[in-house]
Amino acid sequence: MILKGKRVYLKLLEQGELPAVHAILCTPGVIENLMWNHADLLLAHLPTLLTGDAPTSRAFGIWALDVNRLIGVVTLNKYLPVPRSAVVGMFAIHPSAAALRAAEDAFRVLAVYCADTLNLNRVGFYCWDGNRISETLYRRIGAVPEGRLRAETFKGGKYVDKLLYSMLREDFEKWRATWH
Repeated sequence: MILKGKRVYLKLLEQGELPAVHAILCTPGVIENLMWNHADLLLAHLPTLLTGDAPTSRAFGIWALDVNRLIGVVTLNKYLPVPRSAVVGMFAIHPSAAALRAAEDAFRVLAVYCADTLNLNRVGFYCWDGNRISETLYRRIGAVPEGRLRAETFKGGKYVDKLLYSMLREDFEKWRATWH
């Protein structure tokens, strides 16, 4: 399955692409913005997504259209046909300006897939308090802040809050009209 945007396309990850995903996760500036601190812990969960052992989750590679190269990864987790909801899990992409524009496009492509193909009413997003890249990105795509789980994540030697965002179908439809 390939989901195409303006700058990127999303494709379900395959087992042979794990070394490229590992390289992305180990890029300076990437792992620091993820909920978990270790690329190896994240990679330990990906094979489950790729083999279909986690029927409620999918891992997509983010591919740059201009160079046809894997530049990131995003997972869609906790997909539930009833009540028509899912959560965007791991999201990793190089923190350069060009990559962040690609990330915005990737989230828009994923939002269209969630609304039009999966017929979801709600998609949730999480990030740790202080992850300005994710917070900015979520707001730019129309996700709404919902709350905070205090001291939910251990990062950098201390407990930090997890921030919750969501996009409802009505939010998506409103923002879809503004996406150029």
